Amino acid sequence: MAKYLSTGVSMAWQLAARIAVSLKHEFIEKEHVFAGIFSLDKLIEQGRTTESKKKVDISLRSQLALEDECNTLQELLDNYRVTFEKVRKNVLVQMKPGTSTQTEDVIHRSENCKMIFTRAEDMAKYAGASFSCLHLLSILMEVPGTVIDQALENLRILPHQFRQKIVTSAGRTNVYATTFNKPELNTCYMFPQAKKDDPVTVLAGKVAGSKNLLEELGELQLCCLLEDRNQLISGIVDRHNKGEIVKSVEQGLLVVFSSPMDAVESACELQNSIPDHDDLQMGLGIDRGVIKRQESGRTVEVSGEPVTLARKMVKSAKGGDILASEDVVNQVGATSSGDVIWQPAGTCSSPGGEKTESIYRLTALTDRAITN
Repeated sequence: MAKYLSTGVSMAWQLAARIAVSLKHEFIEKEHVFAGIFSLDKLIEQGRTTESKKKVDISLRSQLALEDECNTLQELLDNYRVTFEKVRKNVLVQMKPGTSTQTEDVIHRSENCKMIFTRAEDMAKYAGASFSCLHLLSILMEVPGTVIDQALENLRILPHQFRQKIVTSAGRTNVYATTFNKPELNTCYMFPQAKKDDPVTVLAGKVAGSKNLLEELGELQLCCLLEDRNQLISGIVDRHNKGEIVKSVEQGLLVVFSSPMDAVESACELQNSIPDHDDLQMGLGIDRGVIKRQESGRTVEVSGEPVTLARKMVKSAKGGDILASEDVVNQVGATSSGDVIWQPAGTCSSPGGEKTESIYRLTALTDRAITN
């Protein structure tokens, strides 16, 4: 199911992920989200102080929408004469470092955190409004937990009273939805014509440029660029109803297709839509096989050898690369009349390490291949 997210929710989610990773926590929890919401002011402030150092253009629409949502949140805080910074620092100081090491491109939300997002989305739909930070805060404050309770107590804010003011504010505020995104969806029903063990095609991707984008661009530019990139990916995948986005968070990407050719065409369109000089150029990897689906509430986590191998390809891919396994190359060759041109790009060990897979780099995709 598609989700309409406000700019604030989208960026708060990104910030929450970074906070969780920096503290070495295994999952994004509600306290990370709370801190992410009250870190949004940093994006605006950094955008103002680094205006002359911009390396790339950011979405003006996203920036203005973020400022508008932050103004609404500040009006909420004005009731208690506190600032974003005070709330943020009081929450962060309550969180203890963990020991988890991140092994994937993205960090997942906990089951409880997913439920909070789902209920907040439902609240917004019932009110006929866009899913905003106020809706997220409202559900989050139903059972805020020790960390948030203690932080608010230090600021002399009563949690139940705070939630009531949030609900009241959400009821009279119309937040413009600037993001059309599908961060997670129920892949059990993606391809009703396919059997459970039928092979599908997995497209994985990750920003392949600088590893120091946060330091080079600043959080505002990076958040805006990632949000614009997610919208671009969603538009390409949805345009012809070719596949389903499983993840499109931070700098990672995972999409599942029923057809290898659909995956290749979408990968080409995505790479062609990103300027050569873009700091957010992506490396893409494509593999084919049976994936495992694990239901979790309304969402489904996908895993399996195709997912692992596609991600391994991405690690060696350069910006603009489209890499694919030999199986994908053969499947595409059987349906494209030889109009898709590949060149050998080395090998990659299988997920179990028991065999070596040949990898190919896409060098040309003709109009004839796309239309056939």
